[in-house]
Amino acid sequence: MYPSLLESSRPLLRHKLQLAIACVGLFVMTACFGAGLGLMLPIFNFLLKEGKTLAQLITENTDGTSFEQLGTRIASTLPTDAFDGFMLVMFGILALTIIGGLGRLLHTYMIARVTSRVVQHWRVSTYRKMLRMSMASSWAHGTGDGISRIMNDIAALYNGYRGILVRSPQAALKVVMALAVAFIVNWQLTLLALIGGPAIAVVVRKFGKSVRKAMKQNLEAQALMLERMNESLSDLRVIKMSQSEGAESRRFFQASQRAFHEQVRQHRVRAVSSLVVEVLAMIGVILVAGLSAWAIFKADPPTPGSEFMMILGALVAAGASFKPLSNLHHDLTAADAAGQRILELNNRIHPDDQAERGDRSRLDRHRRSVRFENLTYTYPGAKAPALNGVDLEVAFGEIVAIVGGNGSGKSTLVSALARLITPDSGAVRVDGHDIAEHDLRSVRDQMAMVTQKTRLFKGTIAQNIAYGRSWARQQDIAAAAHAATADLFIDEMPDGYDTPIGEGGEGVSGGQAQRLCIARAVLRDPAILILDEATSQVDTTSETLIAKAMEQITAGRTTFVIAHRMSTIAHADRIVVMDAGKIVGMGRHDELMKSCPQYQALVTGQLAGAASN
Repeated sequence: MYPSLLESSRPLLRHKLQLAIACVGLFVMTACFGAGLGLMLPIFNFLLKEGKTLAQLITENTDGTSFEQLGTRIASTLPTDAFDGFMLVMFGILALTIIGGLGRLLHTYMIARVTSRVVQHWRVSTYRKMLRMSMASSWAHGTGDGISRIMNDIAALYNGYRGILVRSPQAALKVVMALAVAFIVNWQLTLLALIGGPAIAVVVRKFGKSVRKAMKQNLEAQALMLERMNESLSDLRVIKMSQSEGAESRRFFQASQRAFHEQVRQHRVRAVSSLVVEVLAMIGVILVAGLSAWAIFKADPPTPGSEFMMILGALVAAGASFKPLSNLHHDLTAADAAGQRILELNNRIHPDDQAERGDRSRLDRHRRSVRFENLTYTYPGAKAPALNGVDLEVAFGEIVAIVGGNGSGKSTLVSALARLITPDSGAVRVDGHDIAEHDLRSVRDQMAMVTQKTRLFKGTIAQNIAYGRSWARQQDIAAAAHAATADLFIDEMPDGYDTPIGEGGEGVSGGQAQRLCIARAVLRDPAILILDEATSQVDTTSETLIAKAMEQITAGRTTFVIAHRMSTIAHADRIVVMDAGKIVGMGRHDELMKSCPQYQALVTGQLAGAASN
């Protein structure tokens, strides 16, 4: 009935001991509940003044059975006074309540440990999946949806686990125990009470489908709302400088309004279902009460009043336990929808995701050449290819500058080298080896990339430089900072390398953040260094310092430099000009100024303009 929820529950089986202990607690709770119901009969005898003592009641019920001798022995030890017998039964019910409560506590606590552990498993597994999925998968589905699944969907899944392992067995066993007691007392009247059961089951199942659909749409709406919020709050400076607070508020309101309507719709379906179930259950109770009253007042011989009260009490207990079961069905249905989304993300396989597998041979450190062979790639949804038959070979130690207008394919080319994307056709070969056939970690271990958009994390300067190399020694961190000229401002800070940096790089300027990212790349000691607009945020003074240190940074490495500034590419051994996904020119500056119109346009336009700023 709940396929996705059940499939996502498989990790529960890893905790068999805790589940077994929980089952013991559940058994104790159920047994005490049934025994407490059984003690209701003598209480009704006392209250209705039928003149029977506990001893007489036990003797009547054991005469002619295999328990006759045992019943006689027990009866001989019981009080003969009615009041004393009544108080003994009440204290017995109290003792059963305490023992049953302890069993319930044990069951609930152990299940809480298990379900929390499994929820943690899915939360970590889903987050790890998001980190490891290919860039193409990330672009296609967005991060907001994944974050929503980790937060909202897994919360719904947790409620489902609690429903399966706590509320469901507790309520179901109480219903079974109460009905069993009622059947023992008078099976005919009890059977009449169950006439409405099939109708209630049909109603609950019918509404369950609507709840599942409403829950799925509600989760999707919450994902959209989270995506809007994450997108707008990621860079408040852009919003404020664009004076777009109003527009962003309206976009978020629209997403929030949709989430509101879906949530109200879900609760409306559940409320209507609960009302219908209550009405049907009450009709059943009235039917049984009416027939029972007839049996007491009209039948010959009449049904004993204590028996009627016992049946009615048992049915009330069963009904009280059944009502949560009807609501529980909706919770489990909602959790099933959430489980479907969690499993869909964890099982999602994008063609590029195949490249993430780590069961391949390691790629030896680059020493000879990097070659792009007839490389073609088209972004999902794009009409024109970003790379269109690119052929390029770069010798080890060479510094190659890649230039071109926006959308020319520069960043896509180096993304293919880092296996951030998987080309539609062609191959990237390092020292003659196709990198797609080797372990991804061994490919990226020998690469470092610095992009235009800096990314620093909350922590110290040293921790940010050593990001991905937490075992790095302090002297190596300092050497990397010196190579990127970051030590010039680090040494001026009160706490030096222990200076804290806020979330998103708060506390350092854009140029300082970029130099820290360059230091991070240098610390990796890569064989292949990729600088994708790496100096775009660096001021002129810092750029000059980095240019002087570039010989040290690029020595013994193959370097790809994507830039617009003339000063950044002036030291390159070769300049590659790209346009519309193709290489349209290659050579040094003087050669390209004579032979490549596209390069001439860049120099007189973007490159010259950037250089003059």
